[in-house]
Amino acid sequence: MIAHKLSFGDFIKQRRLTLMSQRDMAMRLGVSFSYASDIENGRRNPPGDDLLMQIAELLNLKGIDRDDYFDLAGKWRNEVSPDLYDYIMNQEVSPAVRLALRTARDFGATKQDWQEFIESIILT
Repeated sequence: MIAHKLSFGDFIKQRRLTLMSQRDMAMRLGVSFSYASDIENGRRNPPGDDLLMQIAELLNLKGIDRDDYFDLAGKWRNEVSPDLYDYIMNQEVSPAVRLALRTARDFGATKQDWQEFIESIILT
């Protein structure tokens, strides 16, 4: 969860440095070096979802690191975390998800309320 203090570009750079050069990453992704540099240096917003997924795979992001990565991408794009969009908009669950979010908002749900809700789901 420390990653939320980083910019999206800094997060990528930090993970990439242990694996490969920026030029190597750009080549593997099929993008220009300048484009990769612009993303890492905050001169461009996070890329589209397809490239975002490719980067996550290339950097071998798993678990909390992967969640942080998508949260940062959503934050910098000023939208919902890209890995959650399909679930939130899924016809079967989306009405309940939206109702849960609106109810939580309207009743001022706290972090503790959400934690208890999550635990209740995990325990069932």
